[in-house]
Amino acid sequence: MGLRSKDRWPTGRWRAPHGNFFAADAGQEPGPQQGCWQVPTPDFFAALPRGARRLHDRLRTDSPADRPGYTGVLTYAIDALQTGLVPADLRAALYRALLLLPDLTMAETAPGTAGKQQRPGISLVLDDGTLRTEILIDSANRHFAGVRRALTRDAHGLKAGTLTESSDVNVAVVNTIGELPAPA
Repeated sequence: MGLRSKDRWPTGRWRAPHGNFFAADAGQEPGPQQGCWQVPTPDFFAALPRGARRLHDRLRTDSPADRPGYTGVLTYAIDALQTGLVPADLRAALYRALLLLPDLTMAETAPGTAGKQQRPGISLVLDDGTLRTEILIDSANRHFAGVRRALTRDAHGLKAGTLTESSDVNVAVVNTIGELPAPA
């Protein structure tokens, strides 16, 4: 049964005080959120350690246990990086912390493979035998450029090599809330 137009998830731009979109639904007054890897705040970022080992340990403590097809540390780091809000010093520390994962490797990313990225980049790669996850990093400025996940073997009726997730993240500074950045 298909969705009727009125049943579809709404699209567009959304704003809420402190980014707390569901406070009213929960009977709460919108206020500052505590912050976490999925919904980070400046205070959350400021409290995180900058040393690779300590940050890796914090990710491991905060994230759910690993299981086949899931690596909590990598997923939590991606959650934060995808916001585009991670300060440069913490972003560098996150990359170093992820390199402490035993099976994670670093590779060059070919031009054009990260969406709009037109120059070579770097990727942090974790292959768990079923799924290959790549964190794409712009080699010019070390900004998070996106994530790509692909099957490495046939699973759930899908062939090995099938792309299961791909994102392209671009960050820009604008003068006012809601203003779109100039096209690159």
